[in-house]
Amino acid sequence: MRNRTRLLDWVLSGPIDDDILGDTKQNWFQSLPMWLYMQSYISNYHDRVQDPNNYPDEIELPVIKNLSVIPICGHMRKPVHIDADVLYRMMSETKNPARDEFGRVVNVGYVTSRKEHYFNEIFNMAKIDRVLKGNKKFHHYVLCDGVSVSILYKVPKATIDELVNNDLVKQQYYDGHFVYELGIDPGMKTWNATVRRHIDSNKEVCS
Repeated sequence: MRNRTRLLDWVLSGPIDDDILGDTKQNWFQSLPMWLYMQSYISNYHDRVQDPNNYPDEIELPVIKNLSVIPICGHMRKPVHIDADVLYRMMSETKNPARDEFGRVVNVGYVTSRKEHYFNEIFNMAKIDRVLKGNKKFHHYVLCDGVSVSILYKVPKATIDELVNNDLVKQQYYDGHFVYELGIDPGMKTWNATVRRHIDSNKEVCS
């Protein structure tokens, strides 16, 4: 509370009711002078700290991170992570709150401790398990940029150690363990161009 009061004392043209979060959401453009002032003040503080003549060594200075007032635009999509916590909020915001086996609405801690069950309610876990196969385990973490989806998984350390051994991979190739070969070309005109070839028939295949 003391830090919050101190912050508000330095705010320029802050909301009358001191509700910075609510005012920023409702009046984002009008709140820009306040945030720009705070950004400038923090930047000036960092400049003063850089000069060893301004503060004695025995003074422990606070660590204050600066903030980005206006997001920097870019053409690249930004992936959004979906874990058990985000999944809970998604279910709540879509008016489909998470419930237990008795139909009672549960909190985020309950969902996090039983994420296998609630991920199965939203995602096709049977298909994910088939894709991951036996030596991988779904990490209950998904990245999505609106176009593609990345499924994060865990691999046993023993499996990783085996994959590091190039001789083992070569032997598996010669023993016919692999069905397809992939040729990948990250070009300029496409995000990714991939050709799949059937090893036994030596023909390119698309399915």
